[in-house]
Formats: sequence, structure tokens, C-alpha cells
Amino acid sequence: MHEDYFRVTSCQHNGYKYTIFTGIPLKADSYKINSGKYIVSIRCENQSLPIKPSVGQQWRVRGVRTLETVQAGDYELQQHLYDAPAEMECTLPETGEALIRFIANEKEFTGIGEAKARALCQAWASRR
Repeated sequence: MHEDYFRVTSCQHNGYKYTIFTGIPLKADSYKINSGKYIVSIRCENQSLPIKPSVGQQWRVRGVRTLETVQAGDYELQQHLYDAPAEMECTLPETGEALIRFIANEKEFTGIGEAKARALCQAWASRR
């Protein structure tokens, strides 16, 4: 079994039965990029998803993976492909900085950029 942490960068297919989504690898429990030399892709049945994936979310995936080479413009990247992974979870940002980036980049928070997200987090932290 393998495990990867990643940030969703695209949702290629969200059909009636299956979903395919891809992202960039992250260091475990962090928002920092782990490597620019590979991407993580998930193919799974919709019923196995804890929530609908969207760009900007951070995920942890565990299961059997295959390695494929994909072309991205003039570059070749290695793809870590998980087909029906054993475990998947959308992880919430655990640090203030990760939360700020998540809010600023998530479509669900339209109109809130990084400066406003930072101000909100600072205001919330000062009330603790």
C-alpha cells in the first residue's frame, strides 16, 4: 500500500458513477509542495468519496498505485495513479497559513482573497 498527500488542481471527470481528479503532491500534513516531478490522480466511484472534490482542497489517499508517464506540454511527468483507492479523505488545513491559502483559493469563498483571509484568521485568533 502507498500513501500520498496532494492538493487538487483539476477535476477531469465528475460523472454519474465515476470521478477522476488530479493534484500536486504535498508534504505529509502540510500545504507545501513535495515534488514537481509527479502528479497524483484518483479514479473512483462517486459513492466512495467522502465529499465532492474541488480545486484547492487537500487530500490524503492510500491504496495500490500504478506509475505512468504523462506528457504535459514539453515535459514528461510521472503520474501516481490510484484506481479505486482503499482510503481517501479530504484533510482540512491544520495551520493558520494553510487555512489562509485554502480560503483564498477555494471557489466556495468567492470574493475573499489572501489579505482578507489573513485578517479573518488574525481576528479569530485574537478572540481565543
